[in-house]
Amino acid sequence: MRICSCLRSDKRRVALLLAPFAILILVGWVPTEVHFRLVVEDEEGRPVPTSEAAASPASRPAWFDRQWQPANEAGVIDYRWLEIRPDVETEPAFDVVVRAPGFAHTLSRVEMGEEKTHVRLERGRRVQVRMRREDGQPLKDSIRPVLYTEETERLVRDRVWRPPEVEGVPVKAAEFVAFPEPKGDGLFEIPLREDADSFHILVSPMLTLELQTEGPFDALSEEEHLVVIPESGTLSLRIVISEEVERDGTLAWYRFFLMREREGGEPWLGVEIKDVKPASGFEEEYSVMPGRYSLQIEAYADMDPWRRYPIQKTVWRGTRQFEVNAGETLAIVQRAEPIDPSLFQGEHTALLTLLSARGEPIAGESYVVIYRDRTTQGALVTEGVVPQDGKIRLEGLADKGRHGAYLVVIDDVQLGQIRFPEGEQEFHQTMRIPPTVGDYAPDIEVLDVLSGEEVAPDFFEGKVVYLDFWATWCGPCQGPMAELNEFAREQPAHWQDRVVLAGVSIDSRRSVLERHVRAHSWTDVRHFWAQDGKGFQTAAAEAYGISGVPTALLIDRDGIIAWRGHPGSKGFDLAERIEDLLAAE
Repeated sequence: MRICSCLRSDKRRVALLLAPFAILILVGWVPTEVHFRLVVEDEEGRPVPTSEAAASPASRPAWFDRQWQPANEAGVIDYRWLEIRPDVETEPAFDVVVRAPGFAHTLSRVEMGEEKTHVRLERGRRVQVRMRREDGQPLKDSIRPVLYTEETERLVRDRVWRPPEVEGVPVKAAEFVAFPEPKGDGLFEIPLREDADSFHILVSPMLTLELQTEGPFDALSEEEHLVVIPESGTLSLRIVISEEVERDGTLAWYRFFLMREREGGEPWLGVEIKDVKPASGFEEEYSVMPGRYSLQIEAYADMDPWRRYPIQKTVWRGTRQFEVNAGETLAIVQRAEPIDPSLFQGEHTALLTLLSARGEPIAGESYVVIYRDRTTQGALVTEGVVPQDGKIRLEGLADKGRHGAYLVVIDDVQLGQIRFPEGEQEFHQTMRIPPTVGDYAPDIEVLDVLSGEEVAPDFFEGKVVYLDFWATWCGPCQGPMAELNEFAREQPAHWQDRVVLAGVSIDSRRSVLERHVRAHSWTDVRHFWAQDGKGFQTAAAEAYGISGVPTALLIDRDGIIAWRGHPGSKGFDLAERIEDLLAAE
């Protein structure tokens, strides 16, 4: 499926982005660049050369670009988006914030395929915000009020902030959409659009981690809006590298996430400190607001981030929760230790049979078994070459239940996860390489989401079938599904009863899936549910070896897989491929 947008290949490596409390395993990364042009003008139609823009995919506001891109002398911004996953190719639009000194910020929707988008900035009205410390101490020069309105709120509230420099690593300060003009004595004047009736203030962390949100404020009021900053506490963070890790020399970098709880169930505010690369440890103090915090620390060894299942020699990852009181210092000390093999050592033995999709032994292939849990990314358990009979014996494994997982990987493809039958110390398990191009598509039994009726495997016989495995909770799945629905709506008449365009959801509940589909009016696509509600462990997902979503397959009329990949793969023309399969005898 193609979208008319200006896309070209970019071979720069894309940094692995980790969200707080979760690791996103991104499948099939293909570095790409999105380019669109903005023409920024003032109320009189004159160019605004001092303007700059930052964007996010319309379907994923949390992926807001941290780097503001400036206009040239003609007020033109040639915006290039680089840090992005491959599903950017399916993004129909981007939300772009444009700002300039002396002007109110504005949020514009850029539809991909447009040659250029005109953005109008207005000087608007001025609102006055006075900031004052609760303890009476002078306001730090680094503290700034960050104004956001209802339209830009979704780009702010779940955003991860970070201070401008940590151990010499430059990062962007947390200015967001407006340029506050200091007037002295804690008073700031901020431009705001004439049509805005309210606004919020977030206190920028700048050189500290002081975070606070206030509002909504009445934008029509001519009075000063007061923001009182509570007395701060101090967080002393120290990472100690063990002698063994330092001697090994493989520890590459740390990443920290500091999250502060907010009242009323609001999303936690966070500060991200990433890509810290100390030689022998790390120690820093931060000024923080009083409150309850969660700190996640991750220590990574050298590895190839482009592999889905990287093997790490040293790693530590954990989360702590604590309370910081005003006027007090809380010290957090964490040691970076090598992986402890006792984590996965026990008395169980797994006898594994590794087969191809056709059921033949995978003889001669190199395999690895890795262990993962909440504090271990990918510890190497064992590795070797599959013998002629496809059978391997793994001894001394510990049954970690839900707290850990053993993954069997061949050529960066996960064959499966070792499962421990209750009460059995020695057990057999068969794993197959996921079916790929040239293999027969396995039969699956699914449920029609909208009708609630079961769909038997013979429904697909003799038809060209396109299956998009997805989930409602998967952000990268939404763009491809929206495009697939539009594609289905416009399909040619001669495809009727000859082509099946379907989504196969691994959601845990059919009711949630049905509401999501109807809310988005995605009813031109056939929607199937894998029925048992076990996510990636559903029978349908396991039959096709689905370990990441979205994943799509195109199957010919003889039931043979003709294509498998990401639904937003560059250069893949679904209409053309379907026509070719229909024309084949």
